[in-house]
Amino acid sequence: MKFKIEIKKIIFIILVYSFFFSISYSKSYRIGDKLEGDIEFYKKYKFELPPGNWIVGDKYAYEYYSITSKGYILLKLKDKKAIEIFSISELDTGPRFQNVVNDVLYTVVFKNRYDGCYEKPEYFILEFFAKGSTHNCFWIGHDDVYKELFNPDDPNLRGVYAQFKGWLRDTGVQLPQVAIGSKHSYFSRLTGGKWFVITHAYDPEAMGAPKSKFINEDRSEYHKFNISNYPEHKKNHG
Repeated sequence: MKFKIEIKKIIFIILVYSFFFSISYSKSYRIGDKLEGDIEFYKKYKFELPPGNWIVGDKYAYEYYSITSKGYILLKLKDKKAIEIFSISELDTGPRFQNVVNDVLYTVVFKNRYDGCYEKPEYFILEFFAKGSTHNCFWIGHDDVYKELFNPDDPNLRGVYAQFKGWLRDTGVQLPQVAIGSKHSYFSRLTGGKWFVITHAYDPEAMGAPKSKFINEDRSEYHKFNISNYPEHKKNHG
């Protein structure tokens, strides 16, 4: 029992602190590379990018025994401002410790007290399928971008994204204060035990929406309980 608990702790650390936030390097693309069309994880796994030209703002790769992960943050820029953000992360759980990994994945996705695949006021739409160890979750919402990056609700995540923050500082690229977007999390043992998390967000002002007066997530014009009071913002959200 003690061995199982220790392995579970190790896997949890890998998932939460390495899968999403490791700053080691991947060989596929370099920071500053420009992409268009798709992004290739392996020859078998290509993901279509939203239209336009994208630049790699952050990347990582991590390996621990049979568990490997990698990910990228891509930005679409206009005059040094990010008008769209696309991130993709992959965790290959491998054949070892399957029951433990399955349990921890479920906890991270469905039981995380700060963010996850369950109803929250700032989620405009949430749809998911879950059966056994498989899940397929999609949600749409809005973010206070700088709060999420520099002062997230989860205290364990403060101080992460050091490499990405450094790149933003060095390049002078600005992020939108408010972003609208979606997040998609998928995992299944039936397709090789790979966990993919994809996010796509955009600056609503760059798409023609009025300037936001409220940055805070709860007061935002794009909050599902507020948006009916802001028809011009609602038009853009729809």
